[in-house]
Amino acid sequence: MWFILFCALIAPVAGLTSSTWAASSSLIPESAPPGAVVNISGKGFGQFRSAQENRVLFHGAPALIQRWDPDLIVVKVPLRATNGAVEVVRGKKKTIVGSFTVQKPTVQAVTP
Repeated sequence: MWFILFCALIAPVAGLTSSTWAASSSLIPESAPPGAVVNISGKGFGQFRSAQENRVLFHGAPALIQRWDPDLIVVKVPLRATNGAVEVVRGKKKTIVGSFTVQKPTVQAVTP
């Protein structure tokens, strides 16, 4: 009986449940160089609270958040980003919103 009460009342408040927020998210573009702007669209991102509470990670590297709305997050690709998962963190909840490929800039020509 106590377990059912905990699961029904306490776990959702404490953020201990698995959630489907941002389950249908998209990452545009899916490939770009460091410093590029990336849009993450979806539902359920919630309101921005703080840089500690709301984060976006590119394979573990924190991105600079430029905009955070309940259905859109705009970030810059971190300079130390590597290929891999992009994760949105809201408090204790985390979700992978897509996979990202970092384009390495190359020098095409040098003129005096």
